[in-house]
Amino acid sequence: MTPEPGTGQQGFPTADPRKIEQIFADTEHLARLGAWEWEFPSGKVYWSAGIFYVFGLTRETFDGTFATLLALAHPEDRAKVLHSKEQALLHGTPFEIEYRIIRPDGGLRYLMCRGGVFQDGSTECRRIVGVSQDITERKALEEQLRSQFEQLKELDRLKSIFVSTVSHEIRTPLTSIKGYSEFLEEGLGGPLSPEQDQFVRHIQEGTLRLERLVNDLVDFARLDAGTFKLKPERVEIGAKIRQVCGSFRPQLDESGQTLRLELPPEPLLVWADAQRIEQVVANLVGNAIKFTPEGGVIQVSLSADDGEARCEVRDSGQGIAEEDLPKLFHRFAQLESGVRKGGMGLGLSISKAIVEAHGGTIGVLSQEGSGSTFWFTLPLEGQ
Repeated sequence: MTPEPGTGQQGFPTADPRKIEQIFADTEHLARLGAWEWEFPSGKVYWSAGIFYVFGLTRETFDGTFATLLALAHPEDRAKVLHSKEQALLHGTPFEIEYRIIRPDGGLRYLMCRGGVFQDGSTECRRIVGVSQDITERKALEEQLRSQFEQLKELDRLKSIFVSTVSHEIRTPLTSIKGYSEFLEEGLGGPLSPEQDQFVRHIQEGTLRLERLVNDLVDFARLDAGTFKLKPERVEIGAKIRQVCGSFRPQLDESGQTLRLELPPEPLLVWADAQRIEQVVANLVGNAIKFTPEGGVIQVSLSADDGEARCEVRDSGQGIAEEDLPKLFHRFAQLESGVRKGGMGLGLSISKAIVEAHGGTIGVLSQEGSGSTFWFTLPLEGQ
């Protein structure tokens, strides 16, 4: 079948060569690149229209030689350009380099040059074919991002110094307040009236809360500085959970909340830093109490499954929206409800670091209106 006039062998319209050339020119302009070919041993150079744009040349000022393009290279980068060409010819391998040029108008530009060596059949004629692309805008953006990153690193460093300093400065007077409140409670300053005794208890509660915040700041500073260390030992995790839950009894009685504890009859042994595991359990139970309404129920359970001990702390609070769940374990991240109830948003992130340092995992299951279950796992001894 003979194709229709103006169509190719498959019946598709043939393109006007001038139209194709215009498409290539427009595409090169959009991509800020130009294509070229350098022939050996003749030394002939061929180039596309984009080369004029990339190097800031005109048809009148460009003689079509490699020497002219090399002369535009930044003096500090010319050796790199020549070396890449020599290595390509020597080994016949593709190359990719970034270098600077100084255009005829004095403008400094950054180029990305990619090329490869081709040989025509059995002849000695070889060609280096490649593209040169103007990446000045990209380099400027990279430099801006690098500068911002360095600024953030400096801010992070100053933040760590601030946290460490503040923690130390607060801990000293806090120890005095705690000590003197205990003196008053013991009657060393004379007998207290019922009202005064209640005041002292409020001071002690506030002191304990502030002490936990300071400890969180200290742990954060240690984690940030990479000096956070564990002191592992054999721990019966069920006994630790029972001990931590018992310490919340006065708080539970005051709020009228019920804490249900479900522990397995057999001991579960883990190799862990006992103090740090207590810290994790205390943080999860404290959060559950904080977000459970008066008269509500908190359930703490422990089980063994597939070589791991799994502790779950379930509250009967308002639950957490699905879009807020990913924020929970980030440093200083607090949901609106958490901000209203106090804290700095460090407890969960520190707990995550502690659990993962033990080779365990931590997570949360929650749905708005149905409460939340925070859980963590630890490898059982010998696993």
